[in-house]
Amino acid sequence: MITKTKVLNHLFFVVMGIVYTYALTTSILSSTSLFAAPETILFLSCFCILIFYIYFFNKYTIAFFSALIIFVSFFVFFILLTDNFETEWFVAVSDYLYDMYWFIRGYFAHDESYDYTITCGVCFAVALITSLNIKVRFSFLNLAVFGGSVILIPLIMNYSRSEEAATLFVFCFIVFLGKKLNLYAKVKKRSRNEEFSVFLIPVCIAVVFLASLLPSSNTRRTFSSGTSASIAASNGEAFRAINDFFYSAFNAEYFTFQSTGFAGAGGRLGGQVNANGQFVMEVYADERVYLSGSVKDKYTGFSWENTKRESRKISETAKEQYSLAKENENSFTIEGNEIFIFFADRPERKKVTIDIGTARTQSIFLPPYPVNITFKEPVGLLRSESGDILAQRILDNYAAYTIEYEKSHFGKYFITQTGESAMPESFEAYLSIPENLPRRVRDLAEELTRGAASNEGKMETLVDFLHGFSYTLEPENVPRGRDFVDYFLFDGKEGYCTYFASALAVMGRCAGIPTRYIEGYVMPNKKNAVGAYEVTNYQAHAWVEAYINGVWAAFEPTAPFAYAENNAQVPSSLFSPNMTAQESPYNNYMSQMGFMQPNQNLPPAAPPVALTAQEEAQLKIQLAITVILALLLFSFILLIVFLILAFARKIKFRRINKSSNRDAVISYFAHILKATKVYTYPIRKNETVFTYAKRVGRRFAFINETVIMEDLAKIFSKASYGNNEITDEEKNRMKACYEEILEMLLLYRLYKPKFMLYKYVLFKI
Repeated sequence: MITKTKVLNHLFFVVMGIVYTYALTTSILSSTSLFAAPETILFLSCFCILIFYIYFFNKYTIAFFSALIIFVSFFVFFILLTDNFETEWFVAVSDYLYDMYWFIRGYFAHDESYDYTITCGVCFAVALITSLNIKVRFSFLNLAVFGGSVILIPLIMNYSRSEEAATLFVFCFIVFLGKKLNLYAKVKKRSRNEEFSVFLIPVCIAVVFLASLLPSSNTRRTFSSGTSASIAASNGEAFRAINDFFYSAFNAEYFTFQSTGFAGAGGRLGGQVNANGQFVMEVYADERVYLSGSVKDKYTGFSWENTKRESRKISETAKEQYSLAKENENSFTIEGNEIFIFFADRPERKKVTIDIGTARTQSIFLPPYPVNITFKEPVGLLRSESGDILAQRILDNYAAYTIEYEKSHFGKYFITQTGESAMPESFEAYLSIPENLPRRVRDLAEELTRGAASNEGKMETLVDFLHGFSYTLEPENVPRGRDFVDYFLFDGKEGYCTYFASALAVMGRCAGIPTRYIEGYVMPNKKNAVGAYEVTNYQAHAWVEAYINGVWAAFEPTAPFAYAENNAQVPSSLFSPNMTAQESPYNNYMSQMGFMQPNQNLPPAAPPVALTAQEEAQLKIQLAITVILALLLFSFILLIVFLILAFARKIKFRRINKSSNRDAVISYFAHILKATKVYTYPIRKNETVFTYAKRVGRRFAFINETVIMEDLAKIFSKASYGNNEITDEEKNRMKACYEEILEMLLLYRLYKPKFMLYKYVLFKI
């Protein structure tokens, strides 16, 4: 019964470990924007549980694999150290993990590869916790608390959840409870059934099938109505604080351009766009408007940073309405900024209402030159030195605010006064450029602006120059060590908004004009059915503001957006060919942004290139090689596992041989009894070895039928209970009988499969 119990324990760990890991992994992923097919999660659950089954099989496997991991880690570290951690694969992996970390935090954009990578990580972590609490040491409390938290938190926090995962967890809980009750009965020496927990496994398998038929919730509920709203209201600030904590742990607290997909690897500028249609806000306005979310002043050569993050409260008490500007006859002052803006004629005032939906954030998106802001609910506000406005806490779902602003136009149409004004000393940051900026960037800016009579004219000249570059969402990556602006101006010569805005901001500073880099959103081409502009990450955009005549004047260096701002048809010559092809993946983006009219004629798509017979043969060969290599790798892994287990078995019997004659006899006899189970003649429960030996008689006869089971029972009894020494002859006889019964089992085909399983897979005999 010892072997049967161990086999059932192993079966319990594998089956329940897989079901439990699958349930919790599914529950975690259902609360995120990640997608993983159920069969993928099931495969990863099986794989991770089997990995930890091998790792935690016994103390020898733990020691071996731990030593192997340490050795490989030191080996890789030494290789990286010799290259000063500049190895190409290490840099690529580091950038990938950096981007994925900030994606998890909500600040970088989603990439499809993150789905599988994060699924693997979540499944690995859950499988590790599961293994520690089932295989290493069974802990019902840990399993219940951990699983219950994973299932309940999405429900309490109003995140998406999986009914399938919840159902599977309930049945895992029942099985674990049965296991716990059995262990409790064992401690209390009460009658119990060792196999009770395992007998529940078929029930779980049936439940897996039934649960798979249940629909999974893919919608995100809100606090706007229903039970959740009443829960939030009844728990007040404490509940909101908990909700904010969990939300901010995996979502951006404030607007970041990287989260839109218009950023490169490792937080660097440039690279192919990975934008998505994730909802950001609904904007109710009479016309399209630019909304600023972040102002940055420092250019590093490969990114933009904000060095003026320090913020202060606009008001000490929360109010529903804030005055962002005090009116005078022909001017107004933005509070706390001391920036005076003069107009020859009073500009027209407009209003824009922003509803953030479920895209909660602390950032307040501002149109150019805001006058006041009004919230539906009291909200405390902060203003940074750069001019960004933030809420003191993450706004609630469906928070909305209305901003009154002074209508303006981009570029020269906005400036109405002549003459230059003195630049405040605090604006020196807006003139800084990296010391290692290539000289040819300065020379180009100076050459282009040499004939301009004013700073306004210089900026317009630079804008006209940049309008000659091509717009594309698939630019080449900027090589490491190259300045981003320099590469765009002299090598790449195509890009999207961050390329154009960075180039204009840097060249403007080279020409002596204070500039700042603005990130935010523009409006799509059309309103939705309810009369609002539905803004998604497709509408993320970057532009430039220059300090001219005492005014932060906005400039649009990206030609397609300049045309769209003036409601003019965008010439196809402004785009790279991949953006305007008939089968381009960016047709939807082009249409949303107003760059392409519905009836606009596009160049025909290039016909597909047929593969030659040689290329097809080469592809088939590559596929065959890939399959063969995969099979070889799988076989190699199985061989390694087999060799490790066989080596552990060899060590075990070597220790038996080196032990005392008494201990060796006891061990060999125990293994002989295990082998008899393959014959379906096991020793019965509460049956003594002598009773068993008499029952089987001469069914087991060894050494030319001169030794029977009763003779072995006498030697075993002498070793276990007698005081006389065990001779070498008796030890060798017991060993010879053990080896002979193994040979007997190998010869009989009827018992061969079971024998192979017990000896070469389970290593039990």
